[in-house]
Amino acid sequence: MPFVEFDNSYGHIGYNNHGLKNDIANVHVHKLKSAPSGHQCALHDWAFIHYIGWNDKGKEIVNSKKARHGHAAYYRVGHYEMSKCWDIAIQQMRQGEIANVTCAGDVDKGGAPNQYEQDSTNIIPVYTDTKYKIEVTECALVPLSFREDHGFGALDGVELEEERDFYM
Repeated sequence: MPFVEFDNSYGHIGYNNHGLKNDIANVHVHKLKSAPSGHQCALHDWAFIHYIGWNDKGKEIVNSKKARHGHAAYYRVGHYEMSKCWDIAIQQMRQGEIANVTCAGDVDKGGAPNQYEQDSTNIIPVYTDTKYKIEVTECALVPLSFREDHGFGALDGVELEEERDFYM
């Protein structure tokens, strides 16, 4: 079983061992492109990803390149900023890898129906299994592209405290 962890410092109840094992078992990661020398994504890393998602009928429901004008989406791994499925899957991937990820409905969106911005008529019913193709373009504590894009070159060589939040 892969090692996966979450940050519970935000008041979330988090997972007990039994629940987390069940969630991991309901996330299937099939790597299409591996990158053995790429950085292993971990808790607190910023993950920059491109993704395409399909519903259980094979209809495309979301595409980050279309929705974000070609820019990668990014979020902090393990901080409940994306679906639980993505947090589990990304921690099994390395920078530069591409994978097909299958998420059981309760692990992806939970019991909430979801409506994607790019198609306001496309509502995904509760507990619907979804499939994604995810590409991890960058995964690091403070990624180089984030520093360059946001003028944080001054952070080069500065070590951040691991347990401290870092927001812009």
